[in-house]
Amino acid sequence: MKQLSEALLEAQRGASAVPYVRAVFGDYAGDRPRLRPRTLYVGGEPHAQHAVCVAADGALVRARVQSGTLYVQRVASPGPGSNFSSWTSLGAVSASAGIALVTGGGSGGEIMLVHVAADNVSVRYFWSFDGGASWNGPAGIATGASAVGAVCGAFRDADNERVVFWAEGATVYRARWVVGVGWGARTAWTNSAASITGLAVTFFLDWQVIVTGTQVGTGDAYVWACIYG
Repeated sequence: MKQLSEALLEAQRGASAVPYVRAVFGDYAGDRPRLRPRTLYVGGEPHAQHAVCVAADGALVRARVQSGTLYVQRVASPGPGSNFSSWTSLGAVSASAGIALVTGGGSGGEIMLVHVAADNVSVRYFWSFDGGASWNGPAGIATGASAVGAVCGAFRDADNERVVFWAEGATVYRARWVVGVGWGARTAWTNSAASITGLAVTFFLDWQVIVTGTQVGTGDAYVWACIYG
């Protein structure tokens, strides 16, 4: 038999004998607030390569490719009344390769927009020091030996170092930028895959890399996690 707590025993002896239940509800998943996404914009832009990030000042920065042209957008205060339909062209790029927006750097407002040139092998980037309000470049990172697919990148804020990863067929390559040195050599991942379909990276203690693709031999879809250090 379950024993009553002292608080319940004291309430039982009280003048009021009417029981009640007190319920407290919270919109949490474990100890984290549950996010409730809402739609702010439904546009007519065609489905294609795209990227998004939030600048240091809270602005929403987006990029997309349409028919081989790279477009960017900055919304200073994103909300229900914001204009999400205005885009600025940055010129011709690969119509098939991925793009990536990378935030960080010592300046706080720096953003890199990694992309592939129209030749499908030149990995390049635009950069912004004002949270996407203006863009410089493009400048080269590396040149692939075959067509480039997925791309990603990340900053290490402590020393402004940055790394960009990209896929050439079923091989992942990377290049690292160091202050005072610039971009290093194009270097291949030592692991094997039948195909590479996606890449992502962030810096937390080290470069944490996610690779999606298919396994050699079986063709099964896989997600690999690795550390580049």
